[in-house]
Amino acid sequence: MIQVEVVGFDSDGKAHRALVSLPLGATVADLLPALEPTLQAIWEQASGFAVWGRLTTLDTVVRSGDRVALLSALKADPKEARRLRVEGARRANAERGRFDRWTRSR
Repeated sequence: MIQVEVVGFDSDGKAHRALVSLPLGATVADLLPALEPTLQAIWEQASGFAVWGRLTTLDTVVRSGDRVALLSALKADPKEARRLRVEGARRANAERGRFDRWTRSR
């Protein structure tokens, strides 16, 4: 028997973790029946899976001590989120009369 750690985040951002015992030669797909109901619900919403941070498929064989992460979809495009943060910072600096080195204006 091997032990595998499974981690995932629910829609509220709360982390859930479980240690699962599986027979030797088990795959990522074999984890689902052994999970608690909360992690099973997270599994159904998962957009992918990773073993120690590396993307993997359901037919990947897991080893003892592996940590399998249930990956969730992005809530926002990272480039768009950064653009909005920069615009907000520029707006705040302009209101304070500070110089913007990128636009060369106040």
